[in-house]
Amino acid sequence: MLGLFFNSQTAHAGLLLEPYVGYDSGQWSKSSNCTTCSAHQSGATYGARVGVESMGFMLGGDAMSGSWTDQYSPNDSETPTSVGAFVGYDGPLMRMYFGYGIASSLKQTRVGYEDTYSGTDYKIGIGFHLVPLIAINFEYIDATYTKDSNGPLSSNVTSKMYGACLSIPVNL
Repeated sequence: MLGLFFNSQTAHAGLLLEPYVGYDSGQWSKSSNCTTCSAHQSGATYGARVGVESMGFMLGGDAMSGSWTDQYSPNDSETPTSVGAFVGYDGPLMRMYFGYGIASSLKQTRVGYEDTYSGTDYKIGIGFHLVPLIAINFEYIDATYTKDSNGPLSSNVTSKMYGACLSIPVNL
């Protein structure tokens, strides 16, 4: 009985490496001069989370980019980027995480036009382990851009996306 009381497991932190690839879909919008411009946007997203994990709790950095298009007329090619931090919990069957992008941008390009919006974003995700080394994650990303290539915006540009991604969480 005393052996059970005094025999405790020691907690150790391991290095977490988690590349991911997925697909996101949503909408960007901008309000200016009493009119609202908005368009559906979607495309591939890829990135990686790197950090530490101990007893299921995760903490680290998250870097994301992608290749999207929107349905604005004419269509824009979009390159989202985000670099930030995340916290989360990875249980035996399910995982949850929250990320905050301190440097987020959305570059929009079409013939005769190019602009890059910058700001911040947050990400909420829930995932499930398909097999020991592969997880499927469902995410909501909400970005607010307050500047463009010319400086501060008179009204913010927002991007709200839902997505699914496959990741390979590896603990070293």
